Amino acid sequence: MVSEAKRKEHELAQAEYNKKFVDRRNLDLEEAKQEVKDTLERQQAQLQEDQALIAGMQEMQFSEHEKMLALRHEIASAHRAEEEARKRVANLRLREAVRAMLDSLKEKQRRVSMVQNEDGLEQAVREKTLAGLRAS
Repeated sequence: MVSEAKRKEHELAQAEYNKKFVDRRNLDLEEAKQEVKDTLERQQAQLQEDQALIAGMQEMQFSEHEKMLALRHEIASAHRAEEEARKRVANLRLREAVRAMLDSLKEKQRRVSMVQNEDGLEQAVREKTLAGLRAS
């Protein structure tokens, strides 16, 4: 009977030990589950922050891209305006050169006319002189 009582006592002790072991194991599992859950929540929160940050950066990048396109357009317009101004300056210089050439030609033509007039007067004087000599 003693052995039966000792065996039952031993079984009860073993059962209690097993129960405590299982309870400790279950507690460890619950703590591990909670840690995993907390880690997952932190990672999800971090992911949302990262996504918001990325979205903000993409928006900023898009805004910068739009600004860059606007600047390129502005630069192209400035280049076109500069080219037009150069063409106008070249055109004005050409007109000025043509005017100077025309003025020079007019001056030469005036001189030629004066020389022709002088030649004509000399011819008229010669003819009168010859006519006067012939008449005398």
